[in-house]
Amino acid sequence: MEQGQFYTFLSLAAAQFFFDLGAGFVLANIAGREMADAGSDDPHDMHVESFEKLKPVIVFALRWSAVAGTVLIGILGIVGYLLFSDGGPDAAYLTNIWLVYVLFISFTMIFHLFLRMFEGVGFVVEAALSRSIQSFVNIVSLYIFAAMGFGIISMVFAAIIALLVAAVYFLASSRQIRSSFQNLAARTSDIKWIQDILPFQTKVAMTWLSGYVIFQSQIPFLYRFAGPIEAGKMGIAVQVLQALNTSVNIFLVYNIKSWTNLAKNNDFASLNRDFLKVLLFTVTLMIMACALILSGVFVLDFYDVAIVDRFPSLSLLTVYAIAACFNQIFFALGYYFRARGEEPLWWLSVLASIGILAVPIVLQSKFDVESAIYSFAAFTIFFLGILAPIFGIYYIRKHQATISPAKMPGVEL
Repeated sequence: MEQGQFYTFLSLAAAQFFFDLGAGFVLANIAGREMADAGSDDPHDMHVESFEKLKPVIVFALRWSAVAGTVLIGILGIVGYLLFSDGGPDAAYLTNIWLVYVLFISFTMIFHLFLRMFEGVGFVVEAALSRSIQSFVNIVSLYIFAAMGFGIISMVFAAIIALLVAAVYFLASSRQIRSSFQNLAARTSDIKWIQDILPFQTKVAMTWLSGYVIFQSQIPFLYRFAGPIEAGKMGIAVQVLQALNTSVNIFLVYNIKSWTNLAKNNDFASLNRDFLKVLLFTVTLMIMACALILSGVFVLDFYDVAIVDRFPSLSLLTVYAIAACFNQIFFALGYYFRARGEEPLWWLSVLASIGILAVPIVLQSKFDVESAIYSFAAFTIFFLGILAPIFGIYYIRKHQATISPAKMPGVEL
């Protein structure tokens, strides 16, 4: 029961990573190009004064975060209230905890927006370690508080501690990062949302929102139609395999700055060669990681270890893992095109999300883990793993030499 509540909380809270509506990626693109002529590809070698260029971007990001965070609290607060308010004798307790939890995940959303922006400048290791530290501290804190008998409220305590530790580490990791946040009150931003951000952000936002539906929406539906146990089984499959995708994506993030510079200079031959190498490496790494996870679950099942009952069956987990490997192709294409200042694959993610969302709405009480995983695999493999690379190749060949610095999103600061 509690596992189902836990993963339903996490599934709804995952909206924080999509609720900036792609602003993080757009601002990372702008920040990376503004710092491209700072004299070094390594941000640690740049003079502190060089980061004055980032301050107008940071000012805009703070304003955007204030609005997006407020909207996130309002919408997720209402959704959680509707979902948990008729959940039996614990309804009031769950609802109150959820409302407090939402407040702190809005701060996490803002923190991750800035991590993504500084990744565009080159602080890839610092951002990746900040995320890893936050995840690790969150897991350890959650285990400790749960072992002490705090129950579902452990998620609130763990989230607060993990965010504070990760934020302190990120600011302490580089004096260049700290200097970027100094004397912001005296700065203004020349970035105009409608003119400089919105055209690119609109398509990224469609991909972002569709991604939430694709990867997270099934868990609340399972909680509603099949109960917390089924939701918990789906939740653990999603969390484990998405963690693999996220870890592998670090190698894509690491190349954002160099890919953006190649696109800015119209060196598409070098960009394409580098992308293909990274694509092959990340997909291969994802396949190996999935094989390792499936082997571990097989061993647990063979020796009848009790924890294996929390997972979907091995056959269903294998289907989900195959889909996750195909999805890695789509993730790589997304990073590639955003380095070029484009988002041509957004409509495919929208179609996949519509298909996945339709299944629980149609099946309702018949919706279970099996139908959730098979529908997820069918729509993501077809739209994201097969059609996306086919359309991507067509798009690249058609628009190979049509991108110029003037056409890439951004603003002169």
